[in-house]
Amino acid sequence: MPEEAFTEACPDLKLLTLKYGHEEKMEYSRYMLQRLLPFLKQFHEEQMVEKEMEAKIKGLPISEVKPQQLNCVAVDRIYCNNCKTSIVDFHRSCPRCSYDLCITCCREIREGHLQGGDEEVVMHYAFRDSSYFHNDNCHTAHHSKNASPINNNEPSSEVKAEMKSAWRSVEVGIIPCPPQWFGGCGEGTLELKCIFPENWVLKLLSRVGELVKGQDFEDLLKTCEECPCVNFFGENVMASDKLCRAASRQDSRDNFLYCPTAKDLQHDDMKHFQLHWLKGEPVIVNGVLETTLDLSWAPMVMARAFRQKRKKENEVLVDILKLKDWPPSNLFEESLPRHGVEFIRCLPFKEYTHPHDGYLNLATKLPKISLKPDMGPKTYIAYGVAQELERGDSVVHPIHDQTVYLSMEHKRKLKEEYGIEPWTFVQKLGDAVFIPAGCPHQVRNLKSCIKVALDFVSPENVQECLRLTQEFCVLPQNHRAKEDKLEVKKMALHAIEKAVYETWKQGSKNVLLIDRFMFLSRFAAACT
Repeated sequence: MPEEAFTEACPDLKLLTLKYGHEEKMEYSRYMLQRLLPFLKQFHEEQMVEKEMEAKIKGLPISEVKPQQLNCVAVDRIYCNNCKTSIVDFHRSCPRCSYDLCITCCREIREGHLQGGDEEVVMHYAFRDSSYFHNDNCHTAHHSKNASPINNNEPSSEVKAEMKSAWRSVEVGIIPCPPQWFGGCGEGTLELKCIFPENWVLKLLSRVGELVKGQDFEDLLKTCEECPCVNFFGENVMASDKLCRAASRQDSRDNFLYCPTAKDLQHDDMKHFQLHWLKGEPVIVNGVLETTLDLSWAPMVMARAFRQKRKKENEVLVDILKLKDWPPSNLFEESLPRHGVEFIRCLPFKEYTHPHDGYLNLATKLPKISLKPDMGPKTYIAYGVAQELERGDSVVHPIHDQTVYLSMEHKRKLKEEYGIEPWTFVQKLGDAVFIPAGCPHQVRNLKSCIKVALDFVSPENVQECLRLTQEFCVLPQNHRAKEDKLEVKKMALHAIEKAVYETWKQGSKNVLLIDRFMFLSRFAAACT
């Protein structure tokens, strides 16, 4: 049956929307504020440091420093020209050539150790025949796999390094626009600008500070201190049917992972999930397909989606042996409408995972007119074999290159020589695996399979996302992971704003009306 006909015949299969009661909104809003408050404090402190520097440059009291508000629309994305990090509010810009520099790079320039902006590299890999991938004796056409700079008749690396080191601020903290080789004009002076209205971050921090003083927040913190699984560690650890062994570390309390069954999940299990998620542990939910309507994910069914849209009288069938990150640009629900709905339906812990209505999914907090990152769903379709091939080479970074594979032999040496043992488990059909930000992981297909993946941004992982962003900054300019597409700072600020609004609803109607007017005014100012 055609996808469209099936959807129309079964309206209950249309994309589910989540509804939250008043108490749920209050609980989740307070939880977000408690988790995101450290980020907001750090964000404000960084901006105040730059504002104090501006006061020193201009010889004014800090109260009289008013950064020029940038006239941009909400769909614009502004990136630092040096490190490619997303710019959210304070930054410096050249009035002559519009070269933008984030305040982190401004601080590094003044301290004399600017990072990021490394030149592009071309990777030369050794040619391997098929025997290499099966761990046999291999023959190579050449052996060079070193990185070398792209040569566009530009200055040598040594010359550019000298030019970069020479790019410094003057004595009072003024930063000149960089030379042309680094994207600037070399003539102007970078001026302090902002995106949000004046003192918006300070006012937001003040409101959050008032809200977190209550006793409710103290109770909330206490509920997150211990996990029910603690009672099962020791000799009777297997008594818990919600744990699975994933490591055999000596004198360790984290050899087991939280592993509930989808059909048995209750409301209280969400807090249990949060306790493990806060510790940066993966979570496995068994049997999520048992909660669906038995829609087939078989290869022949999925293959129909590979047919591109009909153009005139032609229809092209795409023949692909290995498929990753398909389809591009949020087209999963269009290419596979029934499967898209079924996938959303069976997601555990929808407060986090629902791509549109997840209350604790920071990716849903961006304004509707904003450009949003592609969070999926995406399919990964590949052949698989039980044999371990034990091969993998690393283009600049062993993790962000996504080309290194640790074999059983590698893991054995890690444990024997360094005492390091990763969690290892077999993902069965219908298992949903949650992997927190900053948790390096690898997947080996034991058999040919189809995987569907979805990204979400949780308040517990914001600090780790920011740390990863800093790692991306120092990658070469042409690295696949270089650009800050997630814009997690922007997500977090909008999430805090909405959480404050929901929490302030407990006040009087007049307070509510005034507060809502303030928020709508702020949105209007940011969108003009």
